[in-house]
Amino acid sequence: METITPTFKLSLKNSEQRRSPVSLYTFSLILGVTSIMAGVLWDICWHMSIGRDSLFSPPHLAIYLGGLITGIGSIIKLLDITFSKKPKIRNSSVSFWGMKAPLGTLLCIWGAAAMLTSAPFDDWWHNTYGLDVKILSPPHALLFSGIISILTGTMLTVLSFQNQKENIDPINNNILRWSFAYTASLFLTAMYIFIIEQLGHTKMHNPLFYQLICSVLILPITGTMRGSRLSYPATSITGFYSLIVLIQLWLFPLIPAEPKLAPILNPINHYVPLLFPLLLIIPGFILDILYTRIRSKNIFIQAVYCGSAFFVSILIAQWFFSYFLNSPMSRNWIFQTHALPYYRDPNAPHRFEFIKYTGTPIQYYTGFIMALLYAVVFSYLGLKWGNWMRRVQR
Repeated sequence: METITPTFKLSLKNSEQRRSPVSLYTFSLILGVTSIMAGVLWDICWHMSIGRDSLFSPPHLAIYLGGLITGIGSIIKLLDITFSKKPKIRNSSVSFWGMKAPLGTLLCIWGAAAMLTSAPFDDWWHNTYGLDVKILSPPHALLFSGIISILTGTMLTVLSFQNQKENIDPINNNILRWSFAYTASLFLTAMYIFIIEQLGHTKMHNPLFYQLICSVLILPITGTMRGSRLSYPATSITGFYSLIVLIQLWLFPLIPAEPKLAPILNPINHYVPLLFPLLLIIPGFILDILYTRIRSKNIFIQAVYCGSAFFVSILIAQWFFSYFLNSPMSRNWIFQTHALPYYRDPNAPHRFEFIKYTGTPIQYYTGFIMALLYAVVFSYLGLKWGNWMRRVQR
């Protein structure tokens, strides 16, 4: 027995280390943010296809269900840690008004509260001012801030496990790495939706198009790329984003829908999807290749390289791809450029013509220079954020 006991203890210790760090709480957060983002995509398509809205429409229920899952799970986590008598568990959390919880948990609680508060606010807004004509109405802005908070909290929760468990169990580490890449892609998708109204295929020769991408989208890409521990993090994150947008692009047109709000300029019988995804996977792959060669340099130098590479690659990719998107060859099930909301006239002229820039040539080219500067600045901020995320453990 004396020779077996140490072996048994060592085996037990190893089995505890190899236990999956993706706890029930972490899984509930991932499930919750998936439900939220699926509901958001569904809700936008609902507005473009059906028009009518209510507090308890199916897309809203999916959004609020995700908020409830993350909120209730996070409150249980907070209470569990606050009243825990184990110093190790309490010391691995941050304090807030006498309570203790990981930072990601606190962000999820705040985000869930903001989301659920936006529900009656949105219903009142519709009853008072009518239907939204823009994605970001005031109640939707509150909802969006709550969603971003929950997504950030979920990423930090996964990161805290990833950073604590590094080099202990390769299998579990891979689960955490891919879980982070998935949640980071949902964060990127949310930021994409934030600016989607300015990203039509007729606007891809406009400086504003690239200014938005090189500010709003490059920050989550470079930040989560730096925070991830995958071999090709930016490729993985932008690849997940592309897959998410493609799924809705190909799935929603298969679902019947009927407009219920006049004027109906384009009678449809199925859901209208969002746009074909941006080709972010191209600059994502280039950033992965580039960063392995410059990671030892000063962070400002890294930002110059990453920002410049991102700007040049997305400019070339989208500029030439836009010619295809405006051609008859893209008006099919794969690219869906022919799909229009019920309130848009399908016979309107200039549907597939680039919007002309109204400024002077100097302003036009200065706009692209500004996009490059935005790419460098927001790359720097993203890399700083990513460096912080790599150290998060609570």
